[in-house]
Amino acid sequence: MTAMRTAAADNAVAFYVDRHVAEGRAARPALRQDGAAWTYGELHERVGQAGAALRAAGAGHGDRVLVVLPDSLAAAAVLLGAMRVGAIPAPVHARLSEEEYAFLCADARPRIAVATGEHVERLLAIRADSGWPQAILAVDPRSAAPTLRPVAHVHDADASDAAPHDRPVTPDDAALLQYTSGSTGRPKAVVHLHRGLLALPDGFGRRLALTEHDVCFSSAKLSFGYGFGNSLLFPLAAGASAHLRAEPSEPLAILETIARARPTVFFAGPALYAALLAVHASTDDPFDVSGVRLWVSAGEALPASLFERWQAAFAQPILDGLGSTECLHVYVSGEPPDLRPGELGTAVPPYEVQLLDERGAPVEPGEPGHVHVRGPANGARYWERPSATEGR
Repeated sequence: MTAMRTAAADNAVAFYVDRHVAEGRAARPALRQDGAAWTYGELHERVGQAGAALRAAGAGHGDRVLVVLPDSLAAAAVLLGAMRVGAIPAPVHARLSEEEYAFLCADARPRIAVATGEHVERLLAIRADSGWPQAILAVDPRSAAPTLRPVAHVHDADASDAAPHDRPVTPDDAALLQYTSGSTGRPKAVVHLHRGLLALPDGFGRRLALTEHDVCFSSAKLSFGYGFGNSLLFPLAAGASAHLRAEPSEPLAILETIARARPTVFFAGPALYAALLAVHASTDDPFDVSGVRLWVSAGEALPASLFERWQAAFAQPILDGLGSTECLHVYVSGEPPDLRPGELGTAVPPYEVQLLDERGAPVEPGEPGHVHVRGPANGARYWERPSATEGR
């Protein structure tokens, strides 16, 4: 990015999508799912169409857009299209209960929800009970040319407030809501800003060292911070491509996808790596995973024994990382090619990481403490939870 910035360049979508077309990469592959693929030129076009459809349905600056879609080309277009028009997408898992969706709608108060046809009825029931989402758009995630179809419109009583609020996006505007896993209670939405998304590639992205020839494949879905970075932010920042898979991450199917789709960088967590090893060891006809140059793990601690067994089976190490939804992605990791079992690695520049005690003083080596992380991609706050924000 140049020192001269325009208002449009402050929108993260200008960096992740638009510049590739402007810089002559329109014909390069960007995203694919089984049976369909988009170049950067097609991605640019589909993102524009999705943004226009959301705007026509009433989404404007600062409005939340709940995205209830499996990983797909359509999901990518909706997420980026919402950001393009200044709205705030909130990707959520496509296999939650009605009670969980009701909580998310009450929490985010989305002007629009975009969902598959199978989710429309339950969203309509939630809307009838709470008033949220105000409008619902349906889309077929299997389509190579997805169309957002209005199912329910903004309430008549709210029609005066339905027009999009037009103003240029600034770096300090909210770009994305990412929900935490809820391990300490109800999930909380982390507010990520456009400047945070723009800063991310200069962190863990440098350790991935992606080029335009790389193909990323993530077992973690777009509804998780880890998957969102793996499948969209890092590959699109580098002009690389990503393979999206809607189905659950079952180990046999993952190995089949790796052999067929030939990704060069694969992202998972330790539990799945252990399951992949078990499947690999039980077959007389091993899957061809030779196209992968880098295996990445995060989400929980990677045991040294698993690292060693993986390296023995595939003659490659695993890049282990520590991250969180609050920090957008990984902030501590190993640094290839110096990857060692049982060693998490170092803070990823420009992140600063400290282990502090209850009084805020550094702990001694070997002593437990609380991890404090400072970095340009950190979330700005928890959505409408000031007390939780102050205490984080």
